[in-house]
Amino acid sequence: MVDGRADAVSDCQSNPASCDITFDSIFPPGQFGETEPNDNIVSADALVLGTRFWGQSYSVDDQDWYVVDTNAANQNLTVFFAVPGATNTNVSGWNLAIRDASGSILAQFPTSFIQGNPNGDDEIVYTVTLGLAGMYYISVEPVPDEWTSFSYNLAVELRDSPLDDDHPFSGFYNTEVEFNDLPSQANPLASGVTMHGLINLQFDVPVEQGGSFVWGQGEDDWFVYETAGNEIVTLGFCGRTCGPGDWFVDVYKQSDAFALENGIPEELVNPILAFNTSITDGQPNPPDSISFGLAEPGRYFARVDHQRRLDAPCRGWAYDFDVAQGCECQDGEYDCTLPVACDYQLPGCDLVQQDCIEGVKGCEVEIDTQGESQSFQPIGSCGCVRFGRIVEVPEGPVSGQYNFTWYGTALPPLPSFYAGPSAAAIQEVERVYVAFFGRPGDAAGVDYWARRLYSEGGDLTAIIDALANSQEYLQRIEGLDNGQLVDLLYQQLFNHAPDLAGRAYYAAQLDSGTSTPQSIALNVLYGATGSDARTIVNKVFVATYVTEQQASENKEFADIEAARALLATVGADLASVEAAIEAADAMIAGW
Repeated sequence: MVDGRADAVSDCQSNPASCDITFDSIFPPGQFGETEPNDNIVSADALVLGTRFWGQSYSVDDQDWYVVDTNAANQNLTVFFAVPGATNTNVSGWNLAIRDASGSILAQFPTSFIQGNPNGDDEIVYTVTLGLAGMYYISVEPVPDEWTSFSYNLAVELRDSPLDDDHPFSGFYNTEVEFNDLPSQANPLASGVTMHGLINLQFDVPVEQGGSFVWGQGEDDWFVYETAGNEIVTLGFCGRTCGPGDWFVDVYKQSDAFALENGIPEELVNPILAFNTSITDGQPNPPDSISFGLAEPGRYFARVDHQRRLDAPCRGWAYDFDVAQGCECQDGEYDCTLPVACDYQLPGCDLVQQDCIEGVKGCEVEIDTQGESQSFQPIGSCGCVRFGRIVEVPEGPVSGQYNFTWYGTALPPLPSFYAGPSAAAIQEVERVYVAFFGRPGDAAGVDYWARRLYSEGGDLTAIIDALANSQEYLQRIEGLDNGQLVDLLYQQLFNHAPDLAGRAYYAAQLDSGTSTPQSIALNVLYGATGSDARTIVNKVFVATYVTEQQASENKEFADIEAARALLATVGADLASVEAAIEAADAMIAGW
């Protein structure tokens, strides 16, 4: 029996297949390696989903290319990148790029960008949505002077995303694209995808802080998200490492975001969400995750910025009047008083007596104990006129990097009794009230028409027909000819008369019946440019404020003419907006 077993073992060793022994049964699960050369799009290695590929770079010029096939549009491609034996300090040193079928870069990131990731310090995870079905490439290349390891491993996964629109290249950006400093330049957000950004250092204007001056670091980064409404959003800020500083995030309705872009002061615009967080040791303290609801459909805008103060020591001083000699305060003070030479450039100096005339700027008078004035030297106010830029780099992360993830979750449909209205619908209704009545809308009327506009898909026909045939409008235009009607429209919208050519054109349109007052009002309203467009934005902003305050205090319009006169004071300048808001508070308080 023993001899028979020994013979069987010998037979299996010499011919494993005869004993049904395969290599798969004696080797660990397969992992693949790159096949050189794979330095370009033609020689790219095909990736197998969920399987790690080992790669190696022989020099800083050695690129490795891989290819993956997608079978549906808008799939999320997640890349897992690791360096054998890496720690959080040596996983850096590589650039990864996701490319389309032609090799053009869709997204790119250095492995040193993302630190403190939840998958462990030796692995970096990066996700991008691929807009089209087809072939995509991943290229890996070393970064000169940062390259610390020859070997790495790479794996990819594909999952469906919630996006269902057509995207010619990429379904979203997951790193900010400059310039996005204004709402009109906002980068789009996709639910569940982490957005990475960088706040650029600014050295424009020194800011006084606690008796010293600092440079204010910061720029606005804007992002936009579109929702069908009835959605809960969870915003996770700095889930991965952020740069140190005091960060703030706020979210606005579209109308309010563009009011800010138009120059409306921030204290007059209320965000639907705003929060701050301080970053210490690379992580939020405490970690920030906040949820809020988006009831209305439309576009919402998120703004990210942060404050990190850098010392701004004085590097140059000057007197507050023209003096030939220079001045410099001791110990780097920002301002001081110093004696100056009495010469012809200093007002009040007596060139013979070499002293100053009492009461002249820059002069101090000394009186002796007998009450007789003495000769004295002029005193000048020496102040800082040029600031130096000192940036002391502390240990750890120092840049203005940030990241956040916007998770949108649609809720079941609301009961049928809920019908809006949307913020966009309210803005449109206020525009029509301004055009036809020259006043803010009353709360009940705006609410009714905004709900109806919302339910009718934005069709303005019903509201303009109703307002144009209302008793208030007919009384305002009673006895006016068509030219005077055009004058009234321009005055209510822009605070000025139309140009002669425009007046004649629209009057002729009314005379011939080609156009109606309603259609002309819309043409003028939506065709405004330049300062006229700014005036409309400002008037609608003030009108909406008045309507909202009236509704919140549950008051009726006590004096329509006063409200109309208030709106007539609003022009293209921001000072008129601030004055009108202050006057509106006083007016409503008196109702």
